[in-house]
Amino acid sequence: MAACVGTIRDHWGGFIEGFSQNLGCCSVLQAELHGTLRGLQLAKRKGLRKIVIEADSLIAISLIDKGCLPSHIALCVVEEIRKIAKAFDSISWAHIFKEANGLADCFANYDLDSSVNFRTFKYVPDC
Repeated sequence: MAACVGTIRDHWGGFIEGFSQNLGCCSVLQAELHGTLRGLQLAKRKGLRKIVIEADSLIAISLIDKGCLPSHIALCVVEEIRKIAKAFDSISWAHIFKEANGLADCFANYDLDSSVNFRTFKYVPDC
């Protein structure tokens, strides 16, 4: 089982909203890309204009930045990310180490035990 997860924070690092979605069986790369897409969709719905995307996958960041071959399994998700990214006034991509992504892991573990497909969190759950 895999899940995509993410958090939206303000410019001070304060929690605004989180999300998780069960994906079923997929690769780690696919989960990372789906998490990026869901995060961008949520940020757009919230009316955010300037964002920084932090991801612990350099491969995902590279695919988003440079695009991928038409035969790549993640082509559709990467193209959707690149399309929605154009809706923001400012967007930047940053690599973070997995150890710095603890809150996202909390959401992932929380949702893997749930029968709910997509969930948003207005508050940080007890993990």
